[in-house]
Amino acid sequence: MPERQLDALRKTLSEDELGKASRFRFPDGRNHYMAARGILRQILAGYLETRPGLVRFRYGPSGKPELDSGRGDNTLRFSVSHSGGMALYAFSLGREVGVDIEQISNIPSAAVDDIARQYLPRMEGIWLKACPARMRVKNFFRCWTRREAYLKAIGAGLSDACPVPVQTACTRQWSTAHLHVHGGYAACIAVQGRGIGLKFWQWAG
Repeated sequence: MPERQLDALRKTLSEDELGKASRFRFPDGRNHYMAARGILRQILAGYLETRPGLVRFRYGPSGKPELDSGRGDNTLRFSVSHSGGMALYAFSLGREVGVDIEQISNIPSAAVDDIARQYLPRMEGIWLKACPARMRVKNFFRCWTRREAYLKAIGAGLSDACPVPVQTACTRQWSTAHLHVHGGYAACIAVQGRGIGLKFWQWAG
C-alpha cells in the first residue's frame, strides 16, 4: 500500500488503536494492522453515514469489538481477520458474525496432529489423520479457520475451548461457509442463523 494511502488511514485511528500498532515488533505487521483497522473504519463509516475517525468501538470480555455509536446502530455486526498481508471483513444486520483468514504455511504432520489434538474436535483430528498427505495441511487450515470464525462470532477468546463442538452448533443455530479468497489462503465465515445469503466485494481503496 502506498505510504500516502497508509498515512490517510492512520489518521482515522483512535489512540488505543495507535497504541496497539506501536507494540508490533516489525514494520510490516504494524502497517498491516493500521491498514486493516483504517479500512474497517472506512467501510463502517459508509454504512453509518459518518466519517471514519468518528466511528467508536467497545469491546467484549474476550476483546470482541462492536460498535459503540450511541445511535441505535447496534444491529450492525462485523468481524475482521488478517493474515499474511490479506484482510477479510464480514458485516451483517442483526446476526452475530465471525470470519477468519489464514495464510497456508507448511506445517509438519506431527505438528498438525498435536494442534488438532489440543484444539480441534476429536472427529476432525481423526479425519485429518485419514487425509492423503498432500491434503492434510490444507484441510487442517480449513478446520482451523472454521473453529476461529465460530469463536469470533460467539465472542469467545481464541484460546478458549469451543463451548459446543462446531459441527453440532452449526447444525442447530449457526451457518458456516468456507470462502475462496486466494489460492494460498484458507478462510471461513460463521453467521448466526440458518438460510443466510452472502454477497462478496473486493475493497478497491
